[in-house]
Amino acid sequence: MASHTVSLDGMLDFGKILAESEQKIGTILGFQGDLGSGKTTLIRSILLAKGFDGTSITSPTYSYVHEYTKPFKVYHFDLYRLKKSEDFYTLGFDEYVDDPEATSFIEWPERILPILEKPLQLFRLEILSQDSRRIVWNK
Repeated sequence: MASHTVSLDGMLDFGKILAESEQKIGTILGFQGDLGSGKTTLIRSILLAKGFDGTSITSPTYSYVHEYTKPFKVYHFDLYRLKKSEDFYTLGFDEYVDDPEATSFIEWPERILPILEKPLQLFRLEILSQDSRRIVWNK
């Protein structure tokens, strides 16, 4: 288990560190944390460091998923509004996470952990103060 404490302003630098780690296409990354903990901010930071246009990276709260295609394919899920874990499959999202040519970033993965059939790298964001977060993950 590893952890890192970061300010919200320092999230971009931490995103760069995570982006440089060895993540293969097809990886699933899950981001847990309370509302406002910085899940979308961390995802945006990682994707910016990977060469994506940061202006288009927003939380897909109402659409469940956003797809980004350049420089590679990414599916960004926000499952906060998902009522039942089975709805993930009913909505056809299993096809997204099964795409070997794409990386998936999932906010609120605990909504589907009981039924997710693929392994994921899990990050937990904890609010320490208004401007400080602890990020915990398995190495």
